[in-house]
Amino acid sequence: MGTDRFFALLLIGALPFLGAASQAPAPGLTPAATLTPTVAPRKPVQAYGFSESSAVKYTVTHRMGKVQARSNRIYGTVTVADQQIGTPFTLRVPLGSFRGNPSRDLKAMQALGALRNPEAVLVVEQLALDWKTFVPGTVGGRLDFKGKAEGTLTLHGVTRPVAIAVSGWAMPVDASVNARFSVSLKDYRIVPPRWMFSPVNDRVEVEVEGIASRMVN
Repeated sequence: MGTDRFFALLLIGALPFLGAASQAPAPGLTPAATLTPTVAPRKPVQAYGFSESSAVKYTVTHRMGKVQARSNRIYGTVTVADQQIGTPFTLRVPLGSFRGNPSRDLKAMQALGALRNPEAVLVVEQLALDWKTFVPGTVGGRLDFKGKAEGTLTLHGVTRPVAIAVSGWAMPVDASVNARFSVSLKDYRIVPPRWMFSPVNDRVEVEVEGIASRMVN
């Protein structure tokens, strides 16, 4: 047998052993298959709903003074995951739930066209909040926040962009949010209702005091 043929047969016979050697880990090294990357578990999504302790108030100005009405109905769910509030979210307030003066409430509902458009609908599309620990000694720590919410408000069948300054606090179980902004009746094609033979002013002040509690799944 020639020398070249002898070495060729030797190499062919050694191939299975060479392949096994290439797959075996070097001494002192852990096989790559056992090095499973660690993935931190995602925190569960918590949902918060608004209780009837919440309030939405509007104030209109008339030549005879200021008139206010109040609702304790805010419908909507806000979700929180990984310390982030999920957006967008929608909040609805039934216009028929406002209470002030019965005759003035009726005129206000007529001006708002509440039979055809029975709700004020706020869609929060973006939130920019600055958080800080306010009472670190409480359970879980109380967090105060302030910032701005941007989105749209639909009223009287008209949708307009809004930017609202917000502030409040959050705890593990409940939270509070406060907001103040103004609405132009003209922007929403609302004819100002007339009281005592004169219309109310175009600008309406709105104040929100929302109390939200964590919902049980």
